[in-house]
Amino acid sequence: MVKKIKKKIKITANTRYVIPMVLAASPQFQPNRSRTFLLSAFDPPGKMTRFFQEHFSLTMVAADRFVTVREFSSWLGSIRPSLLMKEGLNTGCLAFPPFSGPAEMPGIVLLPLLGLGSEAEWEDAKEDFSEGFSEIIATRFKSHVEPELGIVPGVDRFVWMGPAGVQDCNAIILYLHGRASDECRMAGWPEPSLFHLLDFKSFEGKNFKFPVSY
Repeated sequence: MVKKIKKKIKITANTRYVIPMVLAASPQFQPNRSRTFLLSAFDPPGKMTRFFQEHFSLTMVAADRFVTVREFSSWLGSIRPSLLMKEGLNTGCLAFPPFSGPAEMPGIVLLPLLGLGSEAEWEDAKEDFSEGFSEIIATRFKSHVEPELGIVPGVDRFVWMGPAGVQDCNAIILYLHGRASDECRMAGWPEPSLFHLLDFKSFEGKNFKFPVSY
């Protein structure tokens, strides 16, 4: 058997890095409304990739649907980001199998993303992300994702935050629980149970920044 030699990437100021990212969202449905919990695939599958490419300067590839925290954890622990990014640039999305989990709404869902850029581009992107979506971009984002989550505009509540690096995932989830609770209180609805968090013990020692040569 011939052992494959891994090519070492020379790090320069122009070196680009692939970094796993996440956008977290919390749909809250009006109590007693007949509804089905959906994590449907986007149509077309690359819809959210195009959305992020249009509104942010960083090269990004998005999943073809929202996932649960458990699905995200499994995905994050098994992927090779540099190869998956290259594949996603060709296909237009990060493909996930159809959702087959429990029909009960978990309170929090995640949109997996991969970003690609140099150190300078990542620094610029962090500023863009910290400012959040403008009103116009937020309206367009909601129109893109509400159908796949089974949200009825004007009836249900929907809050989100991100995108951000995966190391900030739990901080985002905790923040969104507070926002979702506020939304429910204002509407006179029961407040949501605590959201599941990502177990970072599973990723101890794992690097989330991957230099690439493309």
